[in-house]
Amino acid sequence: MASGIKQLQTGDTMQIDVSETKQIKTHVEVLQDPYVWAADFMPDIWDENWRGKALDLFYIREGSVFSFLVEIEGRDKVEGIQLTRMLRVSEVEEVQRRASYRLQHAFDVYLKTKTLGEGAEEEAPDEGGSADVFDDEQERLAEKCKGVDISETGVGLTAQGEWQEGDEVTCEFEINGEVYALEATIVRRLLWEKEKTFFYRLGIKFNEEDEAQSRSIRRFIYQQQIRNAKDW
Repeated sequence: MASGIKQLQTGDTMQIDVSETKQIKTHVEVLQDPYVWAADFMPDIWDENWRGKALDLFYIREGSVFSFLVEIEGRDKVEGIQLTRMLRVSEVEEVQRRASYRLQHAFDVYLKTKTLGEGAEEEAPDEGGSADVFDDEQERLAEKCKGVDISETGVGLTAQGEWQEGDEVTCEFEINGEVYALEATIVRRLLWEKEKTFFYRLGIKFNEEDEAQSRSIRRFIYQQQIRNAKDW
């Protein structure tokens, strides 16, 4: 499979990302590259859309997280024990940690509505993060918000502007030295109070599912999470 530090071994803990909301954590029972057998988890994934797809498999080796793609092929009995058989379909890659995890992380997010009304001019938000409202044919909000968590599918943040669920926005932020400007939708808005100050907690979902973008954000999450990999 791979040499040295990267090599998956019998008994290793591994995680298979079956879907955005379904992860299987199991152990290697039998290894015969390019096949990997794990304790049978097929009954747990019958309802998931995994058939014919290459799934991410992750494992940790000496403080680093490695990944390769597998296809689930079926079930075998080995010495009377039912196992799930997987076929490795890619090379081993050093990454960091799993995709769907929502990382608690403080960072700046510049949120703005996607389109301007005729004649409207864009303004940057002030340093304090207050919202600037554009009073043209189409009002436009732009606000420097405080990000509180991130996953490869969206961000959570706090804001003071009058954002609404269903708003189509552009979400700009920088993580790990890379700048993102992503089209997104506000899917949740909750009114919060802290120390007699009211603000909104917004849930933002990215509209586009770009694999390169997803993997880049994933890597950032992995880098942060591997430092606290106690749950493996």
